[in-house]
Amino acid sequence: MYFQKTRELLIQQATDLFYKHGYTKTPIRKITENLQVENTIIYYYFKNKDELLFCIIESMLDQAISSLKDIIRCYSDPLERVQQMIFFQINLLADRKKEVKIFVEDTNKLSMEMQKNIRYRERYIYDLYAEQFSLLIKEKTIKNIEVSIIIFSLFGTINWIYRWFREDGALPLEVVAMRTIEITFAGLMPERSGEKHV
Repeated sequence: MYFQKTRELLIQQATDLFYKHGYTKTPIRKITENLQVENTIIYYYFKNKDELLFCIIESMLDQAISSLKDIIRCYSDPLERVQQMIFFQINLLADRKKEVKIFVEDTNKLSMEMQKNIRYRERYIYDLYAEQFSLLIKEKTIKNIEVSIIIFSLFGTINWIYRWFREDGALPLEVVAMRTIEITFAGLMPERSGEKHV
């Protein structure tokens, strides 16, 4: 119990500091100093600072994968399913904004092997979406557009939200998620008969 609690405290403290100052500008001594423990204790739980960063990102991505798989199982309608996936992923900012920022900005600071493990998880998430969008194209629910373009455009939008979204701003995160879904599918839905665009 003590081992797990101390490990969780180190991860939480590191998350707070990486989010505020960035990974590179946060020395290990700062993490342990704020917890009032010896610097060396961190090496009892992690091999180095890289492993601590990896654990933060890995935990967030694993939660996302698990939740996305749950959504796929729970929703039978393919269109509603993928919309709920997008809604969840954007609302992940509400609970794990710090981890999302660290993931986007500091993954490239990891060792090549650790980056490979993170890319594997990113690819897994990509494949979950690719399966759903491919199904929508097959059923002619959306236009026959290259799935990779759809997903990378969507991920680019989602991963950028943390930079401009403010919790005390005019729009709640749920509204941002809904509007993002509307904008995404406005360009994907087939044109109705007789509909003309200038």
